[in-house]
Amino acid sequence: MLASLNRWMRRYLPPDPQGRVLHAWAQQHGEVFKRARDGTGYVVQGHCGVNDLRVEWGPSQRHYLHEQELRVRIQSSMPETTEIMVVSKALAERLEVQAYERLVQGQQTELSFDLPEEVRWLASLRQLPLQEWPMLTPHFVVVSSMPTQAQRWLEGEVASRLGRSITSWLGPTAPLVLMLLNGRIYLRTEADVLDEPLLDGMRSLAEAAMLRAVLLDLRRHPVQVATSTTTDLDPLV
Repeated sequence: MLASLNRWMRRYLPPDPQGRVLHAWAQQHGEVFKRARDGTGYVVQGHCGVNDLRVEWGPSQRHYLHEQELRVRIQSSMPETTEIMVVSKALAERLEVQAYERLVQGQQTELSFDLPEEVRWLASLRQLPLQEWPMLTPHFVVVSSMPTQAQRWLEGEVASRLGRSITSWLGPTAPLVLMLLNGRIYLRTEADVLDEPLLDGMRSLAEAAMLRAVLLDLRRHPVQVATSTTTDLDPLV
């Protein structure tokens, strides 16, 4: 009863400094801002084209992200079979070490389902060579169940925005995970402090990832595409 009362009270408290930043950003985009249901963070609901977009800030939902976390999710029309993950290199190395230590210490005999999807993908999916994008090689690891498709997905705006993130809003050592899974885009990073460049950067990267994946699928199935749709999906601004 007391816990429920505390959650209810938190939902009606005025936003803290980070909440005010997120609220102002949501207003600029004409989107809905509200407290998270448990009162410990904030949610922005909007759209990316015809797809639902959700931005969340609050306590981390992943053990590898400390303190506060910024998450972006886009529900898209891309194929549910598309499985691609981009991970910041330092984080990938840390996750691989942690998984190895659990194995050798006898805590488990295989990469079981109690591990985050990110760890299992690092162990089981094929890593892409990134020589074509030298600005990405020092900073990111990319894995996929469909390497050829993933290479095409990286081309253009996705690789460009990943490369710019290091010098504009992410920083060279910040953890970042971008996943294309079950027809959705998931993007998360640590964010104890919010600012407009970080929010804009996260949103633009998630949008580029979604639009590129949808565009590749439309090009494989042109009979299903109206001319106006293809125009909408071409170059990102």
